[in-house]
Amino acid sequence: MTDSESTPRKSQVGFVLLCVVCMCGWAMGADASSALVANGSFEALKRLQAPPKPSVKGRWVLKGGLRAPVGWTLSSAFPGQLEIMEGDAADGRRFLRVTAQPRRAAHLFQPWPGVRHGLTYEVSLRYRGGPVELKIYEYDGKGRLKADRPFARGEATPVRSGAWSTLKGVYRMPRSIAKTCLVVAIPAGGEADVDNVRAGR
Repeated sequence: MTDSESTPRKSQVGFVLLCVVCMCGWAMGADASSALVANGSFEALKRLQAPPKPSVKGRWVLKGGLRAPVGWTLSSAFPGQLEIMEGDAADGRRFLRVTAQPRRAAHLFQPWPGVRHGLTYEVSLRYRGGPVELKIYEYDGKGRLKADRPFARGEATPVRSGAWSTLKGVYRMPRSIAKTCLVVAIPAGGEADVDNVRAGR
């Protein structure tokens, strides 16, 4: 084999390696984004043993049976109505339809342990209806709630019809905060379809 015959093969090997590196880099970026939010498209469901317990603020109403999305908590302080919808989702097969009380917001949340001081995170979700807010519960080192901090708000769109809108917000954890929870909030009197909650740096 001559040098001229071996050169194209070396180039092809280099090209293949470059493609593998690029694909791995893309995959790591996607995994990092997914890891920050558990079950952000609400595809995984859990069956509850009993309806959520009522509080002085009201109680959650689950339409369509005792089902709720895995990884998410229905706030007892901000109860509303939850319906798990099949088809016409922004991502995957399912989405949530959340209705707030006339005079009180409805919150779903999950712990956000992957957040680090000094880093900026972009969070997004797809929605219809609304309005919709992205918020953060901020806790100090003793586990005390210090703030219920909104950082993005999406204005209302046509309810139950039309294209999905995208809400994006940026969050940076204060040094005084030890842990956080990510919150999807429907303001009082609102109803919204929500799907595909994502976060990344």
